[in-house]
Amino acid sequence: MILCYNSNEGSQYSGLKPNLGIHLSTLNIMNINKNVGFATSMKVQQLPFRTVHRWIEGADTGRTVLLRPGHLTFDKFGSVYVAIRATNIVLRFALNSFFGATPAGSSTSGNGNNELHELIDIIVDDDLNIYVVDSKNEHVMKWPCNAAMDFLMISNLYSGKVVVMIFAPNSTDAFYFSDKQNDSMYLRSFGQSVPSSILKKVNTAIATLQEPYDLVNDPYTNLYVADKLNNRAVMFCVGLIVGISVVKGNSPPAAPTVPNDAAFGWNLNLYMGLLDGNVMKYTRL
Repeated sequence: MILCYNSNEGSQYSGLKPNLGIHLSTLNIMNINKNVGFATSMKVQQLPFRTVHRWIEGADTGRTVLLRPGHLTFDKFGSVYVAIRATNIVLRFALNSFFGATPAGSSTSGNGNNELHELIDIIVDDDLNIYVVDSKNEHVMKWPCNAAMDFLMISNLYSGKVVVMIFAPNSTDAFYFSDKQNDSMYLRSFGQSVPSSILKKVNTAIATLQEPYDLVNDPYTNLYVADKLNNRAVMFCVGLIVGISVVKGNSPPAAPTVPNDAAFGWNLNLYMGLLDGNVMKYTRL
């Protein structure tokens, strides 16, 4: 099922520039990261148009201007955090607020205290600590809640092409990363100099990932990846290092064409954001 579609790109809700991600909240709010985004309510953040869009169910407008927004995330109180690539900061918008605070970054590009250089992805834990993938410096940095400076948590991410970071299930000190340069995902913990596991093989005729992008866990802690250039979603079951294709093929359901992102709804329907601006829905796997 195509949830959001228009054959033309644009700045309107039905003509979206390439999606970076989709986020489903517990209220079934869908956020499509338009290079980012909110389906009862949907947000779309667009790099070319410098906006974050939100659609309440049945609505079709809404925006706030940002400078090259990247990925976004939410904390437990509903505040939204947006990676602002143009100025190397994280902006935090409290629930229903249009005014952002800057809890991380300093608007100066670099590798010094409180500096970032091309931040890619962000995570906020239940203690409101902020973790940032600092792409050009190939680091993961941490800003404790209300802290004025950052701390290096993971160095040497292997490449400047890490695109997504998520917590490993039941962990607050280990992350899965997707690396589009090395066509792999890997698990790293704080203090580790090398990954504890590397995931790149798939039990199909197309036996490897090709530019893996977004990552998501289901409630059973299986790991899913949007395998972008192979036009599919791949699942890695708990404890296994070889994945299986779960969304693929040419006839129903249609394959996701160049998927950038994946998210589960409360009923385990799978939503995938595509490079062409579409959002596909796949009923419970």
